[in-house]
Amino acid sequence: MRLPLLIGLACAAGLTVSVRVIQSAHASTAQQTQETYYANGQVEMQCETKEGKREGACRRYYPDGSKQAEGRYVDGKMEGPWTFWLQDGSVDAARSGSYAAGGRESP
Repeated sequence: MRLPLLIGLACAAGLTVSVRVIQSAHASTAQQTQETYYANGQVEMQCETKEGKREGACRRYYPDGSKQAEGRYVDGKMEGPWTFWLQDGSVDAARSGSYAAGGRESP
């Protein structure tokens, strides 16, 4: 069975489907971009990676295409300022703030 047919059947059944696409670079140590998609074709996540770990800018989106989160990863962990949004477009103050080594430090 072909992948598009399986995705179509899963969507018809009301299942959430995520497809991962990695844009390859010439060297294994080069920065790459990892993207995942919702079944409706909208981008779910775009993250830069290096040597298999998230490294650099990362953005997540809701199924309607509006932003869900934006920040940076260092060595696979959330680092620096992160902003999270609720589905209505307002900032999620409970999750937004400064992160270090993957943990939230301050609002």
